[in-house]
Amino acid sequence: MNTPNTNHKLMHAIALNSPGSVGGELKDQDRVVWYPGSQVAVVADGVSSSPHAAIAAEHAATYGPAFFCGDAKTRVRFFADLLVACRREAQARGVQLPPGTPDAMRAMLKDVAIEGMNQAYQTTMIAACFTSSDSGVIVDLIGCGDSAFFAFTPDGDLLQSLPTFEKEQSKNSHDSSDLNWGAGAVVMTRKVTKLSDRPGLVDALGLSQGIAHRWWICEPIDQVELPTVSSDAIAVDRSTQLIVPNHLMETVDDTYHRVRYSKTIKVVGLPPSIPSFTQTGVVTAVLPDHASSSRCVYQQDRFDFDTHFVLCSDGFYEAFYDTKAMWEWLNANALGLQESERANQLLDQLHSKLRATRGDDDISMIWVRPQSQDEGDESDGN
Repeated sequence: MNTPNTNHKLMHAIALNSPGSVGGELKDQDRVVWYPGSQVAVVADGVSSSPHAAIAAEHAATYGPAFFCGDAKTRVRFFADLLVACRREAQARGVQLPPGTPDAMRAMLKDVAIEGMNQAYQTTMIAACFTSSDSGVIVDLIGCGDSAFFAFTPDGDLLQSLPTFEKEQSKNSHDSSDLNWGAGAVVMTRKVTKLSDRPGLVDALGLSQGIAHRWWICEPIDQVELPTVSSDAIAVDRSTQLIVPNHLMETVDDTYHRVRYSKTIKVVGLPPSIPSFTQTGVVTAVLPDHASSSRCVYQQDRFDFDTHFVLCSDGFYEAFYDTKAMWEWLNANALGLQESERANQLLDQLHSKLRATRGDDDISMIWVRPQSQDEGDESDGN
């Protein structure tokens, strides 16, 4: 992964955090922070059932840019060790029951509290580092749990999300002539035509006609590099077409291009889908307990300079039916979200939606956008 960007201020960010209320008490276990100098965003959502979860989320937000200095997996393990040390210190202090606890209940409540302390200092996290490149913005991403990352075109087309939220495509069987398409794969392709020349295909892919000129239709010819994890790859027939953004095409000559795997690239034949948030609720991964497991995700991808990014807790995205509704809300309230009083009103409306559906929760979000000329160098909120 890249080290935090200290030479350019590429992006502008709106960072918001609004505690939810359960049983008349504020939860206040989410933490968000945007580091404009290093272009790092962190959203940490302390686990409701975990003692001292808010402190764990605070530590994650404070650690921020350090996650991206050197090997990210090692840094996350270091951070997990910190949380485990905090947990052990809390366990060593023992359990103090409230004064007046009935003697008949003391043993039972003490056992419950001790068991709960085994899950102390738990938090989910989504963190991203944004770095300039000649061909766009490189995003290094770390994710653990149900806090989420979304990348949108300026017109609101979803380019990528983590988690994916949609049902996984079934892995198709491989023929010996097929190419393997997955993380780490590189294929040689032949450029066919601009996507804008095929308006029917643009609609079928769920993209906006206004951005179709930025994409090329390519045919895969040969495997240059295999996926790093073959079990996650799909088989791509040489007659399949890949829809590739301009900035992901590495020119060999006027016709042939190397294309490195990106979740942004679309494979013709796989149905487009708009992720829905109505099927969430599975048991989530958490730090520190899953720091060394495959449930902690590390990835790097490249995007156009005008891409919009959203990092958020589940309390934010579950206030919407799907990513289309999320983008429409962001776009309609872009100015209001930059004004404290209006932003609080808008977040109160989302809390009302949560209370009417799945129950209230902390809402936290960082919207990272291209910085316009009139926004200046400093336009962030923590």
